[in-house]
Formats: sequence, C-alpha cells, structure tokens
Amino acid sequence: MSNNKREVLLLFLLIISVVILANLYLKIPEIEKKLIDNMRDDSIRSLSTTIENFDRHLKHELNKLPNLTPIEAIKSDKSLQEHLESELNMMISTDIIYAYMLYRDDKGKFRFMIDGATEDKVRIGRKFDIQDDGWHKAYEQLIPQLIVQQDLSELWLTYITPVVYKNSAIGLIAVDLSFEHHKQHLLTIAPLKQMLFLVFGLILTIIIVAIVQYALYYFSQKRVYIDGLTGLKNRQYLNDLLPKINFQKYYIAMLDIDHFKNINDSYGHDVGDEVLREIATALDQGIRTEDILVRYGGEEFLLFVSSRNVSHELALSIMERLRNKVEVLEITAQSMTIKPTISIGVNLDTFELKSVNEAIKVADQMLYEAKNNGRNRVMHYSCRSVPLPSENIMLNVHEVKEAIEDKRIFFEYQPIIDLNSGFVYKHEALVRIKSEDGKTLYPGHFLENIKNSQVYKEMTLFMLQYNSERAMQEQLKVSVNLNITDLIDDDIFKQMISVFEENPELTQYITFELLEEEKIDNIDLLRKRIDIIHSFGGQIAIDDFGSGYSNFSHILQLDVDIIKIDGSLIKNIDKSELSLQLVKAIVAFATSSNKTVVAEFIHTKVIMDIVKGLGIPYGQGFYLGKPSIEPMVESVKL
Repeated sequence: MSNNKREVLLLFLLIISVVILANLYLKIPEIEKKLIDNMRDDSIRSLSTTIENFDRHLKHELNKLPNLTPIEAIKSDKSLQEHLESELNMMISTDIIYAYMLYRDDKGKFRFMIDGATEDKVRIGRKFDIQDDGWHKAYEQLIPQLIVQQDLSELWLTYITPVVYKNSAIGLIAVDLSFEHHKQHLLTIAPLKQMLFLVFGLILTIIIVAIVQYALYYFSQKRVYIDGLTGLKNRQYLNDLLPKINFQKYYIAMLDIDHFKNINDSYGHDVGDEVLREIATALDQGIRTEDILVRYGGEEFLLFVSSRNVSHELALSIMERLRNKVEVLEITAQSMTIKPTISIGVNLDTFELKSVNEAIKVADQMLYEAKNNGRNRVMHYSCRSVPLPSENIMLNVHEVKEAIEDKRIFFEYQPIIDLNSGFVYKHEALVRIKSEDGKTLYPGHFLENIKNSQVYKEMTLFMLQYNSERAMQEQLKVSVNLNITDLIDDDIFKQMISVFEENPELTQYITFELLEEEKIDNIDLLRKRIDIIHSFGGQIAIDDFGSGYSNFSHILQLDVDIIKIDGSLIKNIDKSELSLQLVKAIVAFATSSNKTVVAEFIHTKVIMDIVKGLGIPYGQGFYLGKPSIEPMVESVKL
C-alpha cells in the first residue's frame, strides 16, 4: 500500500472513531434516562398489583351497598374506611411516602376520601390542590398517569390510577414515590455510567494519541519530502519513490527556468525565491493528480506524466500548456515586472532505456537541446515519429520465452567513439524484442517481469552467444551488458568462459559491461571470476560509474579495465563546478590506475569539447551516434 493510501485510510479511521465517540457521548444521557425509566416502570408494575387488589376489594364492598353512591357508601361505613386505610398504609415504605384516594366533587374539585398515612391523617372531604392536568386526565379518560414532581424536594413521582366503577370514575388512587427512591436508581446505574465514561475516556485517549501520531507522521513526512521553498515534492521523495514505481509507465520531462541566474544576480535571492514559488505554483496547477512534479534542484523541476491513455501528441500538448502557463506570468519585483520563461526536455520513449536514471538523463539531454535552440521551448526525444502503439505492453515470462524460441530477439548497437580521431572504438549491444505484429519492444517492456527467472538466464545466454558469434564473424568490437550479479551465476559464467575457450582471439572483440543494480553480497567470488576473465585476456567495464553502487571502493576491489562515467556527471559538466571536479578526480584515478575512461551521454558539442579537454579518450551519446541495427562503420566528424 502506498504512503498516500495509508494516510487516507488512517484519516478515515480517525474520522469514524470521532463519529463513534461523539455518538457515544451524546448517547450517555439517553442511556441513563432509559435505564431510570426501566427501573421506574418496574416500580410502577409492582405498585399496580397492590392497587389492583385495593380496587377489587373496594368494588366488592360497594356492591354490598347498591342503594348508596360509592362516595356515600365509603363515608357512611367507618369499618370500610379503616380497612381501606389499612390497605393503603401497607403500600407506604421508605420508597413510597404517601398513598391516598381522592374523589372529585360536583364543582370539579378533588378532595380526600382515604388517607393511608398513620400520622397527621387528612380528614375526609378536605380539598386537594393540584398543579398538573394529569389528575383530571386520569379521572376523565380512565387512564393511569405519571406525574414528575419538579417543585417538591421530597417527592420524585406521583402515580395516579383511576378507580372505575360501573364504567365511570368514582375516584383516584395516588401513590407518591420519594426522591430517595430516585437516588437509589441513580446509585444503581452509577457503576454502569462510570463504565460508559471509562469507555468514552479510553476511546478519546486512543483518538488523541492517534491524532498526535498522525500529526507527527504527517509533519515529519512533510519536512522530509516537501521542499520548504516551493511546497513541491523534493529529491528525497523522488529517491524513495523511484524504487516503487514502474518508470516506463510515465513520460519524463526536465524543466528549467531560463536565465534564472540573471534574475538572482539582478534582483537578489529573495526575488529569485519568489520567482521559484510562482513558477512552482503555476506548474503544480497545470498537471493532473496522477502526475508527479518534483523540485529537482536549484531552478530545475522533474515531471513524471502518466502515459496511461496519453499519446505522444497529448503529452507534448501538456508540456506546451505548462510552458505557456509560465510564459504569461508577470512577477513584480523592485518596481519592475519579471516575465519568466522555461525550457522543457521530454523523454517520450522511456521503454528503450535500462533504468530510470538513464530515462531522466535523456530528458535532461533534451532540455539542453531546448536551451541550445533558443530557450522557452519544448524539445522531445522519441525513436519514432508516431505515438507508441505498444506503450502499455508488458510481456510476461511465457511471452519472452516464446520470443526467444521464435528468434524474435535482436540487438541495436550504439557506437563508442574515439574522441581524438572520430573513429568507432566499439559498440554497446542493446537488446530488443520484435513483437508478433512487428513492433519493436524495449527492455522496459519485458526485463522487469523476467528478472530472477530461468527465462532471464536464457536471454542472457543467448545474448552472449549471438554477440560472440557476430563479433567473430564481423570482427566487431562489442560491449555486452550484464548485471554484475550475472557473474555469480554459474551457468552464465560458464558461458562467458566457454566463448573464450573456443575462440581465444575473441577477447580482443568482447567486453563485458557490468551494471550494479543491487548490493553485492559475495564480493570475493566476484573478484575471483573477474580475475579468471582477465586470465584469458578479456576486459571488464563498469557502467554508470559515479551513481548507485558504482564507486572507487568497488573499482579497487574488482579491478575493472574500463570506467564509463555516469551521464548525471557529464550532463552538468559545463555549468557545475562540482561535476567538473568529480569528473577530473575520476580521470586522475583512472589514469593513475591504468584504466580506460568512457564519458556517457555526450549530447552537445560543448560537452564533447569539455570532455576532450579533460583527456577522456572515448565518448558515447546521441551527439555522437544513436542506436541502430547495423553498427556504425564511418567515423564521426568532431
């Protein structure tokens, strides 16, 4: 899962947790009320049984006096009064303070009929003042009522039950529940309430911790991956991103602000920073969400444009749109208006290159072409003049195996030129596959899918055999590309040695060019095998020296014959003092250790002249010659 997806998922979980927590917090009073209501209802149900017994006994006695009204019967029978008072008195407890019966007179006033109290007994007929319409409702609608006592400190509830005789109310039985009873309810649910608050507090703590951790993670990632000046992704982000993406699924562009040094020198670095911010904002607003924009360094930006459903023409229109967005900017500084422009170099054929670094180098090479052709323009590289029909093709292991069996593997050769004479020194063999419909497929279409497979080994063995035979037949000097770990593979190494054993003179034609893509665990075995190749008179070249794992320490340990200086150093040699000094150091090291030097990615005459001036004898790059099926035979005019 990507970092962005993890961040979105974490944020989603935090939002859900907050919603659940808020809901729980709001539910606590509701839950508390529901629990109290349930306990209250239980108390009422137990009272109802006693009241029903009272009601049944009263009706039984009234039936004995059919000639009197119920009120007259009760008033006239002292024994009945005492019996009814006794029954009401039995209801009184610590929870029930009062139990009594009322009747309503002709004027609609309620008066006492029976009082269940043992002390301060109220006489029959005394007026009973009411503050709630529930009394009349119970009497008239014959429905029990429950009244919450808001103004009485000792009382909590009054439960009213109508006494119905011959289909009409003759009175009301009222029971007053004490506030102490309510307190008992509160004490009963207190542990549960505490547990709910504990859960609430626990969840709140977890959310706070999660939010803090997310904030720390977000801001730390922002500090690590975001350029402080422009707000764009930085080189650290790019370094972490590149191993995780398939760069062949992108068009790669290098963008550079024209004459930025003049802006800094004329207006100062504060104005220069503002120009950088404005241009970065314009570029960021001009790309899609699936594209990746990085501040590559200084005034340079690197752009990965997703090639999914995007033709070459559309990609170039995107670049022109970005160039136009910058061209229309007007930045005011020191009472003057700055109208910046940018130059853009685009690599539309990332499939034909071995690594993302080489793909970036091609884009950078095109950037130099844009600058050399007047700046404020887009220059692109494509080995074809039409949109790639196969740009979304990725061959699997079985398809590559079929290509090997059908002999659809072929090679293109890029010349390495003697910079003193212009003659071809040798060629680098670059593997290709011809698809079943005749299209040319580059390593980006298949190499990643067959790594560490038997098919990869078969292709490597075929490459060794084919180029060895061609070198012998045509007396063609060829550098064959291998991963440095291929030398540790027993089968591949045996094939390398066998070609020398069968044709000893082949050592003057074949060079094994090694690329380090991963850390070497068995350096001792590798060194021994290079020594064996040397014993036959064979040569070893190290590719992309100055990047990745290729460094002075490995050169000393492996004792290679040829050093190919990485293009990332050569490309900046005309404007970067650091690159120039590093290249000088490499040349001095190679000279003192008797190693041949080749400068990669020579893309302009200016670069070639500087390289020649440093005493580098050989060069390779588009300026000197592009890959082709037939090796170059004519010399290059320098």
